[in-house]
Amino acid sequence: MTVPPPCRCRRRSEGSAISRCQLVRYAGVGATLVAASPLVAASPLVATGPALAHDHDDNDGRRGDSRNRVWRAGDHHIHSESSGDFDASVNPPRFSKGADAVYPIVTNAIMAKHFGLTWAMCTDHGGPTHSKVNLEQAYPDLLRSRILVPDVIEFLTAAKGMGHKPLVIAHHAARSATGLGVYGQDTPREFRNGNNLAPEIYVGFEGAPGHQAGPLNGGARGGYGNHPTYGGYDQMTARVGGLWDSLLGEGRRWWITVTSDSHVHWTRGGSDFWPGEYSKTYVLARQDYGDIMDGLRTDLYARVRGTSTDEAEPTADGLESPWEDLWFYSNPVFVQVR
Repeated sequence: MTVPPPCRCRRRSEGSAISRCQLVRYAGVGATLVAASPLVAASPLVATGPALAHDHDDNDGRRGDSRNRVWRAGDHHIHSESSGDFDASVNPPRFSKGADAVYPIVTNAIMAKHFGLTWAMCTDHGGPTHSKVNLEQAYPDLLRSRILVPDVIEFLTAAKGMGHKPLVIAHHAARSATGLGVYGQDTPREFRNGNNLAPEIYVGFEGAPGHQAGPLNGGARGGYGNHPTYGGYDQMTARVGGLWDSLLGEGRRWWITVTSDSHVHWTRGGSDFWPGEYSKTYVLARQDYGDIMDGLRTDLYARVRGTSTDEAEPTADGLESPWEDLWFYSNPVFVQVR
C-alpha cells in the first residue's frame, strides 16, 4: 500500500477537522498549543462524557456495578519532552528537556483525542533526578494539559495519592531477545515471579509494542533490531503455544495491550505514530481514573490497524510495513465452572 505524501492536504474523512498537512505541522514541538482550541472542539470521541480530572476518583472497587461503562480506547505508553537527558558530569545532574521524546504532554493529549482516545498515560524515562523532574516539571504540565484537554483522562507514572493499587504492564517485552525464544533483559521467569507476587498489579505486557512506524523511515517495527516482530507483534504474544499461551494455560489473568510508545512522529523522521493513530487498547470502564485502572486489570482488548486478515499467524519477512498487517487480539474471557 502506497502512503500518500504529507503535502497533499486532503481530509482523512468527511467529518475530520484536521488535514494530513496539519498533522505534519503539528508534529513540531509545541505546535499543537496554538491549534488546541479548534482541534479539541472538533475531534470525535469513541466514548464521550465528562472527564473527572481528579487523582482520587474512586468507584469503591465495585467492578460488578456496570453503570456508565463503555469500551474506552487509550494508550498506556506515551513519552513527552520530559523523556530527556541527564548530564551526570555535574552535581546535581542537569536535566535537558526533549533530548529523546520531543512533544509536550498537551500535544500528546490533543492528538490522542483527535485519534479517538479517552485516556492516556505519560511514561517518561528515568534518570538520577527523575522524581524531581516529574514533580517540578512533568506534573505541572500534566495539570495544565488536563485543563486544556478535559475529555482525555491523563495519568502520570509514579504519581502519588491515588486510592488504587498501581499497575505494572511490561513494555516491548522481547525487544532485547537475540532470537526466537532466546530472551534478553526480560524473561518468562521475571513475568511469572512478578505475577506470583502481585497478581492484581503485575498484570501483562505489550502484545504489539510501539514504534510501529519504523519501516516508514528505514527502521525495524517496534525497534526490534535483533529479532523482528511477527506482523508487528512481540514473539511472546504472536507464537501459538508461546509464552502468552503458557501463562494463560497456567490460569493467570495475563493481558496484552498495544501502544504507541510515542517519541517522535514518523513524518518528522521518527519511528512513531501518534497515540491512537495506529493502535488502541480498549478498556471497559467509566470515564474516571480508578475505574480505568481497574478495567486494565480485568476487561480489555487490543486492536491494531492494517489491511490484511487472511493469514492464520503473522510471519516476519524482513520487509514488514505497518500498512499491510492487521492483527486483532481479543484478550481471553475467564469463566467459572461450577
